[in-house]
Amino acid sequence: MRRLNTLIILLFAVLMLTGCYFTEVSKLKISITDHGKYSSIFNLVSIRCENNEHAKIYYTIGDEFSLDNYHEYSPSYYSLNGYNQLGILVRSGNSISAIAISAGSGDSDVCTLKTKESIAKPVITDRGLYISNPGKRIISISCATSDSTIRYTTDQTTPGMYSTLYQPSYYSSVSGSSYYGVLVDVGSTVKAIGIKNTDKSDAAIINSVDTPSIADKGIYSSDSSKRIVQITSSTSGATIRYTTDGSVPNDSSPVYYPHYYTSLSGVSSYGVLVPADSSVKAVASKTDYIGSGVASFGQSLSINLKGQWRSITDNSVVYDSSQYDAYESYSNYHKHSSSAEMEITISGYSDFTFKVMSDAESNYDYLEVYDIDSSSQVKMSTRGNQNTWEHVTFSNISSGSHKIRIVYKKDSSDHSGRDRGFVLIPKT
Repeated sequence: MRRLNTLIILLFAVLMLTGCYFTEVSKLKISITDHGKYSSIFNLVSIRCENNEHAKIYYTIGDEFSLDNYHEYSPSYYSLNGYNQLGILVRSGNSISAIAISAGSGDSDVCTLKTKESIAKPVITDRGLYISNPGKRIISISCATSDSTIRYTTDQTTPGMYSTLYQPSYYSSVSGSSYYGVLVDVGSTVKAIGIKNTDKSDAAIINSVDTPSIADKGIYSSDSSKRIVQITSSTSGATIRYTTDGSVPNDSSPVYYPHYYTSLSGVSSYGVLVPADSSVKAVASKTDYIGSGVASFGQSLSINLKGQWRSITDNSVVYDSSQYDAYESYSNYHKHSSSAEMEITISGYSDFTFKVMSDAESNYDYLEVYDIDSSSQVKMSTRGNQNTWEHVTFSNISSGSHKIRIVYKKDSSDHSGRDRGFVLIPKT
């Protein structure tokens, strides 16, 4: 008995010395790190065994590790934030589960991590010119991330958490269709981000096509009822559409396809033929851009009565109402050196003629027409009980918009008679 006990003690000592008995098997430890968004839909993820770099790592995508659909972890280098990082790509918002296994060690517990959700970059769509104001375009913005909000800018700045909140309404375009969106000025650059909780997407950016230029190349030599018009856009690859009836072009309007034509002066130009007296309007568009504003060519006329003139009320004044719009000043209500002013704005005229008349105290009250675009140089002055129409003609007017100022001035005395100025403007 004593010999048996001695043998047991000796055996126990040998086992302890060799480390082959009562030695606890070490358990592997594993960790998963989400390094953040690598692209619009993937995050970069790395997995490591913390206490055995030679252990095999296996993973599955999902909340639980599955032996039915596992992958051996085989990382690659990816560039993120300026650094090369070993890892694999996992779709944003998905879970990844992994274990580590090595001979002579205990398998790790299953480690699971849900990758941080990546907010989808918004999509910005141009819906066309707003029918009630061709200086505005209808812009729709969407974000594929559910429950996200959208904020945007139109001033070239990058949007943030406090930029304008996208709150769309229905608007009708010049094509007659209604769209859900917001109104922005033509020529704007729109930038938008998606936001969920405190996370933000990358910024979506859409630039505008430059508004076309329209140039008159003269009367067509083979048909004097036609004019050669050239339309260009500084945005490469833009499609130009135009109209000749004064309406704003839409997606159904003719596309500008120019050809060479010779004018009466013998100069050949690249352009299209339009009716000589037409009002040409053009817009330009390009895929993934916001469309342009409206370019206009032809005669246009507007009148600013400034609250001091009105449509004529005096039935005794004789004029051809089919040819002219008639206006009269309120100057008989103005006394003691007061005056009544109006402005005519014209564009597309090389010559412009209208008529004026005054009925005032002789040698005192008078009507003045100023030189084009001048507020001090008088072109014509009428005084006294005129009662006859006088022509005012401006010739060789340069291209662009011009203003003509008309003022009826009262002296320091009370009014006598009608004491008014009258103006006849040709109907457009």
